[in-house]
Amino acid sequence: MFDIRRALGGRKCLCHFTYASLLPDIGASGGLLCTDQRITPPAHSWGANAKAGAGYVCTSLRPNWGILGSMGGREAALLVIDLQIALAAGEYRCVPLNSGSPDARRYIGGEVALEEAASACQRNPMKAEVLIAGAVAVEAIRGVMFHSEASRDHWWPAFRQSTASGNCRFDLSGWYDGEPGSPSGFEFPRDYQPQAGDRSNADGVDRSLRPIVLNAALHARAPILTIEDVERDFADEWAEDDPDDRDLETELLAERDAIAQEMADLHDSGWYSDQH
Repeated sequence: MFDIRRALGGRKCLCHFTYASLLPDIGASGGLLCTDQRITPPAHSWGANAKAGAGYVCTSLRPNWGILGSMGGREAALLVIDLQIALAAGEYRCVPLNSGSPDARRYIGGEVALEEAASACQRNPMKAEVLIAGAVAVEAIRGVMFHSEASRDHWWPAFRQSTASGNCRFDLSGWYDGEPGSPSGFEFPRDYQPQAGDRSNADGVDRSLRPIVLNAALHARAPILTIEDVERDFADEWAEDDPDDRDLETELLAERDAIAQEMADLHDSGWYSDQH
């Protein structure tokens, strides 16, 4: 039987950036929604693959910090997702490059064998993405990373209070990367300064009318994910890399965003601009 965790190097965590103001909606909906099921556009751009990717939630093997530049200065939150729970619940695709690229289409469409695609992702974790069909149940979300203590103190309680599921096991409390021991390579850029923005989110602008339900038995069998697991998942990789690799990643992701903006200028249907 194919073991996706083993194929991805024993990885336990996936990442997903969202607007912090949507955290209560994620909790109330029972999880992250794909483009087809949500009202507001996602932070992620599907580029030329807007139609092919509309049924998937995009997650990454590493935090793609470059996406912060395309979030319009709004307050961001980084979700840490339990890979085993998220991928055991349904269909998924492994994509070893940005899913907005035309070259990603054959991976999104399932034309590349999963084993081959996962192997390619492990060789290129800086760009690799895992696309999860339909939704990611909130039970698979283990924690939320914030850029500041003020952001954490507001949005973490709001997220927890909106989460109706009795099956949730948030083993990672909400945290921000200013805390002692924050692992290298797993922290918001120091120059990241979003606009203050509205912290009420009383309207439920991105809330599903049909809450996501996860198989409780599946969730019960999953091992507990701890903050130590998260640190190990990311810190060890960065320790093995050249110190300049993070700067290279930032440059590569900035280049990706520049390409996406060019597509917007050409009125490509896959580029989203969130006006909310």
